[in-house]
Amino acid sequence: MEKPAFFRPVEIVLSLFSLAAIFWLVDVRKLYSTLSGADIYLVIAALSAYFLTMLMMSWRVRFIIDALGKKIGFGKAFFANAAGLLASDFTPARSGYFVVPFLLKKSSGVPLDKGMIAIVSPQIVDFFLKAAGAAAAIILLLYAIPSLSSSAIFLWAGVVAMLAFCVAMFAALFIPSSLHYMRMLSFIPFVSKGCDFIGSLQSHRGKVAGLFPAIAMISLVAFLLKGLEWYFFGLSLGINFSVGIHPFLIFLVLQPLITAFQFAPFPTIAGLGLSEGSAVASMALLGVDVELAVAYVLLVRGATTLLDCIGLGGLIGFFFAKKVDG
Repeated sequence: MEKPAFFRPVEIVLSLFSLAAIFWLVDVRKLYSTLSGADIYLVIAALSAYFLTMLMMSWRVRFIIDALGKKIGFGKAFFANAAGLLASDFTPARSGYFVVPFLLKKSSGVPLDKGMIAIVSPQIVDFFLKAAGAAAAIILLLYAIPSLSSSAIFLWAGVVAMLAFCVAMFAALFIPSSLHYMRMLSFIPFVSKGCDFIGSLQSHRGKVAGLFPAIAMISLVAFLLKGLEWYFFGLSLGINFSVGIHPFLIFLVLQPLITAFQFAPFPTIAGLGLSEGSAVASMALLGVDVELAVAYVLLVRGATTLLDCIGLGGLIGFFFAKKVDG
């Protein structure tokens, strides 16, 4: 199996162009003043919530791999997860997170199929939660601005796409007959090798199915922590919404709708510019000043990426390591 590819020049250009378009719409001096006035204690609270999410994700990886018969230390899982999060901050559709199984193979001898199961199977639950949250966010936006109903079809299509992705991942991992239909496309380059790898993943489906209640609980806690993180970031900038709903609940459902753009397969750096633009638009519709909304999304992206740098050492080692054979 090949190592995941990282960003290319076209992705950098498109991301920078998208950000430039956002900055063109705001008063940069006012933006700087807003960011510099953020409450540092609330920013630390937000980062603490994010760090707890990182711990939960790391424990989930270790829990699944241990259940598959390979014992690894929590530290190995934590730093591999942090490196994957850092890589995902700079790759299209956050695909850089797939570096985690390679790092676990290098540091702890975890077979690639078990490492891949540990990050792919939880994504089924994660994407389902994101789809549910995004649906709630759309309902919230329609409640705030009923006139949006005519164009909501595009937002609902995104939710349907997320649910379809969940179904596709579930079928690929847990329904043996799906492999038969995939092999019908073996005439397409690389599909045959992909089918062989999916077959190795399906060999663990019995054990992983039994872990799903625990995986779902961990994912739900991580989802709530993510909402808490966004809420604290919002408090640090004094953000208030024009709708009569508690800000925590608004941030809880807005974050899956907005982060969904980071997973979109567009040629940008983890949706950079695209997700920021959607966040600014969504928050503006809910009564937040444009400069304040831009300051918020930049603070969230910058602060969480800075914390992800915990995994920088492992990521540098990955770049210079030899190709890992699957």
